[in-house]
Amino acid sequence: MSQAKTDFSRKKASRKSRDTVLIVCEGKKTEPQYFRDMIADLGLSSADVRICGGECGTDPLSVINYAIKILKDSPRGFDYTYCVIDRDTHANFDAALSQAISQKSRKTNSFEVTWSDPCFEYWILLHFGYSAKPYMRAGRLSSCDAVIKDLKSHLGDYEKNNLGLYKSLKTSYNTARLHAVRRNEECKDQGGTNPSTLIHIVCSKLHEISEDAKPKN
Repeated sequence: MSQAKTDFSRKKASRKSRDTVLIVCEGKKTEPQYFRDMIADLGLSSADVRICGGECGTDPLSVINYAIKILKDSPRGFDYTYCVIDRDTHANFDAALSQAISQKSRKTNSFEVTWSDPCFEYWILLHFGYSAKPYMRAGRLSSCDAVIKDLKSHLGDYEKNNLGLYKSLKTSYNTARLHAVRRNEECKDQGGTNPSTLIHIVCSKLHEISEDAKPKN
């Protein structure tokens, strides 16, 4: 066998297939666009990561059920599934978690609910500094509206369908991740979840897959 063929065979044998990820979002625009921009920046593709948003409605339980349906309809499945939902004031939030737990017990691959309390915007807010301030409904202002109000002190033009959000936050990603981890540890010690977020878990997995795919010297 020639040297060229030998080298090719070695590369083929050592090549590791990338883990695949399914991300199903409650949000129609902000969350899906944020993750699409992230996977593009990390050099991943739709072959590695499938992102759904808006197709399943905004009810947390419908998000879980939609993810389960995709898994059933997908011949190869996904190595990791993340359902991105908001706690906010959804009546079906606990039912959604129960459905996810039931799904996890039936599947060998990872199936996680990465929720934010009260909403995804808290994850964005953590890019600008640490905050453990709880958010509650006040009159017509929902708990998520209250988060957005604070967020606009940093991003004055923030809207739900912001384009370029990921790019504007990219340099502060590690800051937000550390803040999210810190807040979750505090919640474990003190009880309660308002505010907190698990979005960093999804982001960390995407970064991990991207790093694993880079050529090793």
